[in-house]
Amino acid sequence: GEGALQKVFEALKKQLEELGFFAPERKRTLPRLVKKIGLITSAQGDAQKDFFTHLGQHGFEVDFFNVKVEGMYAIEEIVKALRYFNEQPEPPEALVLIRGGGSLESLQAFNSEAVARAIFASKIPSHRAAWRDPAGQNPMR
Repeated sequence: GEGALQKVFEALKKQLEELGFFAPERKRTLPRLVKKIGLITSAQGDAQKDFFTHLGQHGFEVDFFNVKVEGMYAIEEIVKALRYFNEQPEPPEALVLIRGGGSLESLQAFNSEAVARAIFASKIPSHRAAWRDPAGQNPMR
């Protein structure tokens, strides 16, 4: 159940904190004026549409990488996307990894050690967002 998943998540968070993953000196600063964003999310959900509605129409160049955000291959695809953007000759100045809501179970890819390690290894400032709204309301709208 969700109680067991929460315990696993808290244990991983503690382990990563002890390894310095959340140390303030590890945070990468965004350039003052970001021009190019790497967007990592599913083409199937509302997150991509919301992103383009709220940010994509403000002059940013957005490179989109379609991934599964839950299920069997989600972790692998998200890690692949993070590596892809980091290997580009002209990488984006920021990465945004987003998804819509869901249960704690469906958010497991975002809470995985592999994704945390890929973000930690990234040279590009990364922002991760997932919202969970039990009432079914999308707070991005």
